[in-house]
Amino acid sequence: MERESEHLYATIVDTKESSLLKDLSSGISSIYPNADLHVLLLGASGRQIRKLSKDTKAATFYSPNAIVPFYKYLILKLRLLFSSSRAIKGVFKPYFLLSLIQKQKKGVILIDPDLKIKEPISEMVNLLSVYDAVLFPNRFPLDPKTSEEGFIKNFKKGFYTSSLIGLSKNAESVLKWWAMVCTYRCKNDKKRSLYYEQSYLNFIPVIFDKVKVMPSKFHVITDDNNDYLGTDDKNEVVAESTLI
Repeated sequence: MERESEHLYATIVDTKESSLLKDLSSGISSIYPNADLHVLLLGASGRQIRKLSKDTKAATFYSPNAIVPFYKYLILKLRLLFSSSRAIKGVFKPYFLLSLIQKQKKGVILIDPDLKIKEPISEMVNLLSVYDAVLFPNRFPLDPKTSEEGFIKNFKKGFYTSSLIGLSKNAESVLKWWAMVCTYRCKNDKKRSLYYEQSYLNFIPVIFDKVKVMPSKFHVITDDNNDYLGTDDKNEVVAESTLI
C-alpha cells in the first residue's frame, strides 16, 4: 500500500476532455483514498477552471503559464502556435511533471485522463522507491509474422506508452531531457519516425540508469494496443482506457 501523500497523480486535459476527470479522480481514490490529483488545463477560461475545481473533489488545477517561467511560456506558446492539441499536451507533459516534482518534492504518476487504474498499479508505485522512472511497453507484436501491422507500430509509435509513467522525486534529469527534446519537435512526423512525445521514451532506459521497464504481464490497455494484447490469465491490467 502506498504511504500517504508519498506520490502525486497528474494528468493533462483540454476542455473537451474535462468530463473524464470525475471518473479518473474517483478511480484513483478507490485505490488510494488520500491521493492528490493535479490537473493541467489547456485552453480553459477562468470560469471553466473554477467550475471544474468545484465539481472535481481532491484535485488541484493549473494553467500552462503557472508551471513554467514566463519567458519559457512565451517561447512554448510561439513554438506551439499552429500545433495540434495532442502536440501541445505532449510538450507540456514533461514540463508539468518537472514543475510538480520541484515544487512538491514528491514523485509523480502521470496518467492520461481516459485511463481507469486498477489494483496492480501498486507494483509500479512501490518500484518508485528504487527507480527514478518506470515505463510500460506498448506491447505491440515483436514478430512481424504475428502481425506485420502491429510490428510496424513499434517504429511508428515507440516501444513505451506515454499514457502511464511513474517518476520519482529524483527524476529531474529525466524530465529535463524529455522536455528539451519535446520542445525541439513534438508532432506525428512519419518522415523522421517521430510520434509526438512518446517516441522519445525509447531513449530513456538507454540514457538513464535508474529506469525500470515493467514485465510483460503488466498491461496498460489503450486504443493503440487493444487489438494485440492476449488474454492470458496471468496478465495483470494496470490501467485501461475508458474510450475503447
